[in-house]
Amino acid sequence: MFNVFHQRKDPSIVCVIPDVGIMPTFLREEGWRYGGRTDRVKGVLSEFDHAAAKAVIQRTGFYVYAEQ
Repeated sequence: MFNVFHQRKDPSIVCVIPDVGIMPTFLREEGWRYGGRTDRVKGVLSEFDHAAAKAVIQRTGFYVYAEQ
């Protein structure tokens, strides 16, 4: 399961965090809005790269990318 956030000024910028993870402090700022939870990111969010997301989430706890 993932929590999805969109940057308010540019909604094509997306941050995905595991629902069991710690929310990064930058997401608590007003510049981000909660987009919901999903168990299947691929197909829900375009341009989502599962391999990159897995590697980055393991290291940082979150994955930020831009939808095209």
